[in-house]
This record gives sequence, C-alpha cells and structure tokens, in this order.
Amino acid sequence: MEAVHQGVPLLCVPLFGDQKHNARKAVKRNIAVCVDKSDLSPETLKNALGKVLRNTLYRKSSERLSEMIRHKSFSSRERLLRHVDFALKFGPIDSFDIAANNLSFVQYYLLDIIIPLLLLIALIGILLLRFLTYVTRRVLQQSKIKFNWKIA
Repeated sequence: MEAVHQGVPLLCVPLFGDQKHNARKAVKRNIAVCVDKSDLSPETLKNALGKVLRNTLYRKSSERLSEMIRHKSFSSRERLLRHVDFALKFGPIDSFDIAANNLSFVQYYLLDIIIPLLLLIALIGILLLRFLTYVTRRVLQQSKIKFNWKIA
C-alpha cells in the first residue's frame, strides 16, 4: 500500500497468505510484475526488475493510481464524520444489525447441530462395540476344544 501511495511500481514475489491475491490485483492494474517463488532465480529476477524499470506503463499506472488515492472523493476523516452524523440522526437501525445478535445460545454455538451429531457418533460406537463383543463370543464358543482326560 505504501508503494502505491508513493506511485512506485512493484516487483512482487508472493510467498504465503493473501500475497498471491494482492500480487494478482497489482498485475491486473499494471503497477507490478509478479515472479512466482518456484521460478525464482537470478535470471528471472533480473528480467522482471528490468521489465519494471524500463517499461513506462508500470510507472504511469502507479502514478495514476497514487493520484487517484490522494484525490479520492472523501477522506477517512470525512467518512467517519458522515457515519457518526448518520448514526446520530437515525439512531440504531435494525437492518444494520448482525443476524447473530438475534440467535439463541443454542443456535449461536451450533449446539442444535453438534449435540445430535455427538449422540449419533456415540450410538454408532455403542452398536459397534456390542457387535464386536457378540462376534468375539461366538468365535470363542466355536473354537473351544473339548479334551477327555483319563487319568489311569
């Protein structure tokens, strides 16, 4: 954001998180060249840097975007004052409320979903345990060998 505010073109090497998304946006606006980290080598870095420095499109696009940011229709302070004025004039508005404010404790913490799932898992576990004990007993009963020991 600082580079955009100053009107400087970018050389992006996204590593993790939202950096790929931000780099794609910068490339789309013609203010950056992006190099994938898997393709990173001295040669690709040199070519990308040369492209950014030699091509005036990136400089012009960066300066234009910087100018747009500096001359936006409302500054942050003006927007804050407008929102505060709106809130003072109209008070709390139901349509601006978050739907989660109206949920019960059970719905908010998804207990109406979690508890039945836990009960189902417990029931399946109990049935599986009973089935295994039944099968184990049947196998053990059939495998008993009777010996007739006669002691003389």
